[in-house]
Amino acid sequence: MKSTTRTSAILGLLVLAAAAMAPRDATALVRPIRFERLSLDEGLSQAAVMDVLQDRRGYVWMATEDGLNRYDGSAFKVYRHDATDAATLPDGFVWDVEEDGAGSVWVATRGGLGRWDRATDTVVRQDTGAARHVRVLRYQAHGNALWIGTRENGLLRLDLASGALQPFAHDAKAPASLIDDRVYALYVDAKDRLWVGTDGGLDLLSTDGKGFTHYVPSDSDPASISDARIRAI
Repeated sequence: MKSTTRTSAILGLLVLAAAAMAPRDATALVRPIRFERLSLDEGLSQAAVMDVLQDRRGYVWMATEDGLNRYDGSAFKVYRHDATDAATLPDGFVWDVEEDGAGSVWVATRGGLGRWDRATDTVVRQDTGAARHVRVLRYQAHGNALWIGTRENGLLRLDLASGALQPFAHDAKAPASLIDDRVYALYVDAKDRLWVGTDGGLDLLSTDGKGFTHYVPSDSDPASISDARIRAI
């Protein structure tokens, strides 16, 4: 009897504890989701937004087909390309925007790479050699580097401390080289590894930075990726 009574008492306490933790009115926890539309009427320069970034100060940057937009919560400021002004975007078509460890905002455009200078509120155009169409950017804190993916000139690593630029390109004679020069996606994972999405497959940069492991579709391997054209990671 003591055992049964004790068991019943414990079960009763568990039921009371569960009842105490349960919400009295489940519907009271449901909150409506409110959306605020930011369009051309509110000052956005162009409706096709390619990328969105919120920087450390709270500004929201939007890459569009007609300039770079900065939103402060109430109004937009638009940065555009001007062929007669070197302190403007390299091109009006902006693909991507990324912030580095120092708070500088980097801009990938159809005409090259730019860096927004906070002190002067202008864009400083960056030399990327022959690469013009910059498609995607990714900052890697380890090594303080900016990775630059281009549409047809492979991958570039910019050392932000020294300014040195290291290219990675496909070489048919080097199996561990970049699998394809058309780069569309970059990702640095929790293990600080760089993944590269190209038109020819997915690449993983080795830890020594000297070669890539390739992931491509294979009819004989059901566990392989389904398509070689990687657009997002």
